[in-house]
Amino acid sequence: MLVAAVGWLINRSGNIRWAGQEAIPQMEVLVAEEQFAEAFALAERAEHYIGGDSVLSELLLSMSQYISISTSPSNADVYFKELADTGGAWKPLGQSPIDSVRLPLGYKRWRVEKAGFVTVESFSAAAPAVDFRLEEEGTAPPNMIRIPAKGLRVSLHGFPAYTERIEAPDYWIDKHEVTNREFKVFIDSGGYENRDYWKHDFEDGGRALSWEHAMMEFHDRTGRPGPSTWEGGTYPAGQDNYPVSGVSWYEAAAYAEFAGKSLPTIYHWLGATDINAAAQILPYSNIDNIEGDGPTPVRAYQPGSFGLYDMAGNVREWVWNRSGSSRYVLGGAWNEPVYMFYEADVRSAFDRSPGNGFRGVQYPGGQAQLAEAFTRPVEFAEFAALDRRAIEPASDELFEAYRSQYSYDPTPLEPVTEALDESPTYWRKEKVSFNAAYGGERVTVYLFLPANIEPPYQAVVYWPYSGAILQPSSDNLSYLSAFDFVIKSGRAVVYPVYKGSYERNPGVTTWVPNTSRFYADHIIQAVQDLMRSVDYLESRADIDAESIAYYGTSWGAFIGPIPLALETRFKAGILVAGGFVPMEARPEVTEFNFAPRVKAPILMINGRYDYLFPLESNQEPMFDLLGTPEEHKRHILYEAGHSVLAYRINQIKENILEWLDRYLGMVN
Repeated sequence: MLVAAVGWLINRSGNIRWAGQEAIPQMEVLVAEEQFAEAFALAERAEHYIGGDSVLSELLLSMSQYISISTSPSNADVYFKELADTGGAWKPLGQSPIDSVRLPLGYKRWRVEKAGFVTVESFSAAAPAVDFRLEEEGTAPPNMIRIPAKGLRVSLHGFPAYTERIEAPDYWIDKHEVTNREFKVFIDSGGYENRDYWKHDFEDGGRALSWEHAMMEFHDRTGRPGPSTWEGGTYPAGQDNYPVSGVSWYEAAAYAEFAGKSLPTIYHWLGATDINAAAQILPYSNIDNIEGDGPTPVRAYQPGSFGLYDMAGNVREWVWNRSGSSRYVLGGAWNEPVYMFYEADVRSAFDRSPGNGFRGVQYPGGQAQLAEAFTRPVEFAEFAALDRRAIEPASDELFEAYRSQYSYDPTPLEPVTEALDESPTYWRKEKVSFNAAYGGERVTVYLFLPANIEPPYQAVVYWPYSGAILQPSSDNLSYLSAFDFVIKSGRAVVYPVYKGSYERNPGVTTWVPNTSRFYADHIIQAVQDLMRSVDYLESRADIDAESIAYYGTSWGAFIGPIPLALETRFKAGILVAGGFVPMEARPEVTEFNFAPRVKAPILMINGRYDYLFPLESNQEPMFDLLGTPEEHKRHILYEAGHSVLAYRINQIKENILEWLDRYLGMVN
């Protein structure tokens, strides 16, 4: 007995020492990295040995909270798991109502079950109070989810004037996008011949079309009525449960009428998701997959808000409201950048691109009972309100003052190679860090060096689209297809982790400029990161320091005039899907003041129908103001929207490589 007691005491002493000397320091690191679930698991174990410890108690406050869970009706079984645990087992919490259970901070996946009721699967933050409403089996419209009454607004980025909330009663929305199988029923029932379903006048670019003329537009690849992606009047074999795609707004509205539904208004569509949770939704969505074959079956990915599927990605979805003569289409498609989930997109109501799909809604009292405020046109005038052409850029004297804010002392880089990946066929990837120009920080860059090419390499410094702001880690760089062809052409590509992006984000939530000092500081630091990256390239013997170019997409394209004006070591610049942003910012970070000082050859590539950077108000003023001689700048337009890369990638590859060949020289 004595031996056993001594052994128990020794073991307990060891556990106490582990909890205080090992577990607590690990928890502190995990909390700092916002890995709350992992920290909480350690804390629960440590509590057995040092419960009541003041340091542990403080850590628990920073990693967890008490929440209460209610359901209607009550006595439902509640389960949860962490957001990233998509394939793990559900963890039971008990029967509702559940009062004050402690869970780690962060978003959770929920499952709520009760006999005789439809099971709920959803996700949300672990808020102090979480409530679920269950629908009795057989009472809810099939495959639809109730969205509770609340105030609705246009919450897309760039809509500052549309902050007014409009109160709306409960409504129902399809759990997933309309599928090929469902749309085939519409066709087989004579949907394209029955005028009763086609309630709207046909207008194409302001031109009225007759019924007969309009119907001639709505055919598949073989001339049969149906989506543009179908053949012979039907969809590809095995794709019953894929979302219907390649439909116009008119076809979507006609199907909704046939199904006893409506297209959701922009307000009701946005009210059924949460674009503020984009960072949590997008990693589990079929989006940013430019090399993918197309959409996936509905419900193939994890459900989001309210248990709805594919509000982000798979296919973009037509909604009711118009802007000018066009209609909104929201959520982004599988081959579009992640920011299309929370940015506006409008297209001709006749547009039948392969990424166009939809889902339906049912309103109490029907569409006719909706307030006019929901169905009115929603114009995007705010984003184009400031006409840069009517304003003079900064004087030379002022510009020199702005330039000085980006200068830094040429301190040692002290580069360290942190990782090396030689597995890709076409390149070797080095992860390197070096001293930043500010604050004792380190800049991380990813250097892609081409295989089977002898150095020294020409180099292209890349600035990505704004999806890099929301993604927490650069371990999985997104949208490599935006530049992989540059590496395959025999050139090196440098991808810095700029201040404000990936793991170096100090709290930046949007790329949209504003007048805060915080915005100005992180842009200045990001540009300094780019300039230090060029310093690093010059330090390498395997890089041709006389042949370096800049390449920016979207965020990197609109911000491009700043680094291109400041960094004279660039021999050429490429700006894809950019333009002036008519949002006020401090003058030292307003790209308008820098454009006239750009002298390098510039290639701009845009979509003619880009709604974020409209042609006349945003693209053309930037191109015209660039200080590059006329014979060394070119503006190429494609018949596309903002996601021009997604739909014109092969042509754009040729444009970019031709530009690099011309101004950096042919690769040996």
